[in-house]
Amino acid sequence: MTAILGLDLGKVKSTSCSYDPNTREACRGTVATDPRDLVSGWSTHKTTYQI
Repeated sequence: MTAILGLDLGKVKSTSCSYDPNTREACRGTVATDPRDLVSGWSTHKTTYQI
């Protein structure tokens, strides 16, 4: 199965949540809504925002 990624892009802060149905692992996180922060924040999303 394919992982699911949900994004909520806000004016100042953005949030994300991902779910891997194979491992049943869910991750979430927030970053500033700035192109550089979005790329660097979500490229390390799974290792940084474990729940």
